[in-house]
Amino acid sequence: MTTENCETSLAVSNRQEVVTASAARRLTTKKSSLITLLRARNGARTPTICKSLGWQKHTVRAALSGLRKEGHVITASKSARDEITVYRMETSPEGTA
Repeated sequence: MTTENCETSLAVSNRQEVVTASAARRLTTKKSSLITLLRARNGARTPTICKSLGWQKHTVRAALSGLRKEGHVITASKSARDEITVYRMETSPEGTA
């Protein structure tokens, strides 16, 4: 094996590692974390989402709006206990989990 072949092989190997690492990061995006919170049996309260994702209230509302635009069905209701908004994801758009 020549030096050039070794360098090419190393470069391809390094690219594969980078792609694998970035794919692993994408599995746990804030968007996927938000969807997980919303799919919980009891949904997710605004303060819980804010604390879990490090977001402010307006960011939570904007992200929910974006999910709705993608076709997710998200319901909002007030908690009987303390009047805090609880969001739940009812369905996802076709072709997504």
